[in-house]
Amino acid sequence: MVTSNDDMMADLLASKGLVTEEQVAEARAKAEKDGIPLGDALVALGHVPEETLMMVLAAEPPRSRGWAAHDMAVLVISALSGPFVAFYAPCLAIKRWHEHGGIVQAIRRANLFDWVMAACLALQVVAILVSSTSDRSTAPLGASLPMLAQIIQQRVVLGSFLQGTPIPLPDSSWPPVALLAVLTASIGLAAWRHGWRYQILALFPILMIGFALAKPMISLTEPQWPVLLNAGAGERYFFVTNFFMFCHVVFLISRLGRFAHTGLLLLSMAMLPLYVACFKIPPLAEVGYKDQIGRFQQLPKGETMMIDINPPGWKMQLTR
Repeated sequence: MVTSNDDMMADLLASKGLVTEEQVAEARAKAEKDGIPLGDALVALGHVPEETLMMVLAAEPPRSRGWAAHDMAVLVISALSGPFVAFYAPCLAIKRWHEHGGIVQAIRRANLFDWVMAACLALQVVAILVSSTSDRSTAPLGASLPMLAQIIQQRVVLGSFLQGTPIPLPDSSWPPVALLAVLTASIGLAAWRHGWRYQILALFPILMIGFALAKPMISLTEPQWPVLLNAGAGERYFFVTNFFMFCHVVFLISRLGRFAHTGLLLLSMAMLPLYVACFKIPPLAEVGYKDQIGRFQQLPKGETMMIDINPPGWKMQLTR
């Protein structure tokens, strides 16, 4: 489903070098096949990551109509492709608060970009409220402060450097809690001392992991938080937080004055073998997916079929 507005948006993104003509053609084919807007297809294929909007928010205001149109296109694509706009909106509010000297002035001086984000946020809120939650897991969270601290230690801090590698740790709750306290203090101090850009770049992953842990979809039967301690479980929840964690460490090292260059060089040298040893994608379990998809392709149009997917025990219903 490609409209003339979609064509204009695609041409704009291509003219700014953000997507290639081949990527636009691939997204156009997916949009026509799946009956979705071109913007959604670009995001689904990974050609325009949803996180691109965060870079727009952290940047200086656009100085030309072309870049203003680019920012608007990124906003519309990102905000209508998923619920992340609920995390972007507070970041924009903080930016405008600092730019205009208060929330009242920020509202009075709101521009088209601000109002479009507000409208997209309202649409996503309505979509969330009217969507069914019957297919979500009803398994208990298994939440506690020590468990939260272990998740942050294992998946956010250590996972940012030793991705996918199980790390044996002492069976004690106080080291993770202490690490969580130190991490919270370091982020809070950096946010207080280094302005609104750091504040929004820290707030976005914090909101993401907070909402993800409040409503995870990891297990259908077992308590969900403990399952997150397994390497690879719920990997989608930690991509942004791992990226932020690594950037936070780089940022702290960069503040070491005359020792900053040495620290960054040592970090780079330490990461080289870790990239090879730790950042690997394990093969998915064989659940009969390929055979079932073959049978699905033979079904008459309108027929439905349950397809086994990973992790084992999970299924999805597809309609031909």
